[in-house]
Amino acid sequence: ATRGVGWVDAPVSGGPPRAGTGTLAIMAGGTDADVATVRPVLDTLGTVAHVGGPGDGHMMKIVNQVVVALSVETVAEALGLAEAVGFTIPEVQRGVAGGSADIHQLRAQGTQMAERDWQPGGRVKTMLKDLHMARKQAEARGLRLPQLDAAIARYQDIVDRGDGDRDISILFELSAGATGVAAFQAITDELLAATRASRTTIRLDRPGAVFPVIAESRAPGVKSIARVEVPGLRQAPTMRYLAETLDVLVQEDLLGTDVPPPKALIEVYGARAQMIAAIVRDGAMAGIVSVHHGPDTRDWTEREVAAIRDAAARAGAVIRG
Repeated sequence: ATRGVGWVDAPVSGGPPRAGTGTLAIMAGGTDADVATVRPVLDTLGTVAHVGGPGDGHMMKIVNQVVVALSVETVAEALGLAEAVGFTIPEVQRGVAGGSADIHQLRAQGTQMAERDWQPGGRVKTMLKDLHMARKQAEARGLRLPQLDAAIARYQDIVDRGDGDRDISILFELSAGATGVAAFQAITDELLAATRASRTTIRLDRPGAVFPVIAESRAPGVKSIARVEVPGLRQAPTMRYLAETLDVLVQEDLLGTDVPPPKALIEVYGARAQMIAAIVRDGAMAGIVSVHHGPDTRDWTEREVAAIRDAAARAGAVIRG
């Protein structure tokens, strides 16, 4: 100030998507005059809140990060529970829309959790750094924040296992309720590697849903079907076949089969051959494991048929607990 230079600290919240639309939350710290000077620039980026003097912007950002970190943890655990009791994540998002639980983290990170998309928007290691700063500020003031301490331990676990550059939504993988989902994901990952197909999926019969995709693994460039609802899937010839036989259906050419799949599988999602196997619980079909291949036909080998049988048996063991 003695040299005629002002300083405004203006950290933001909202991430890259909101930066691109000029809708960031901006926490500005500085004198009234200095904030007024830079406000025309800041206004182009989002909504400006003048939170105090120089340095107070960063202090508000620390508080913001604690709220975000703990909210993502809460969403991860709640959605893990939801999947464990039979809801899909999109069903939860629709079910609580407009209510007290309809928070930003449920809509944003919740969608990433549904898609198992850990590409970074907010990196785990960056959040961990912010949480350590928050704890330092708390300790300096004699505060004990047990939820913050627990969050730091959880984020540190993720960094220690090598996922520090992943998005904070990866916390979902650590939630107790997501254990079964992680097991299903491991099954589809291993089945994709064993068959070298285009896509592998696990669908489970869930209350109020038509066999939603619980886990999906894909080769590079292959479209996801994870959030695609298929009305009438239960009545599809392939599903009726599996429900009756509780066996494996091996199809080398989907255009020349007596048990046709839904048309969208071929026309939209590029499959030309598939294997599907029933997941059995209590003598009935509780779900299916699918292996899709495209754009060509496929002569499935005995080893590959054995691989999907094993995957279906393992998935059945997971749902039986």
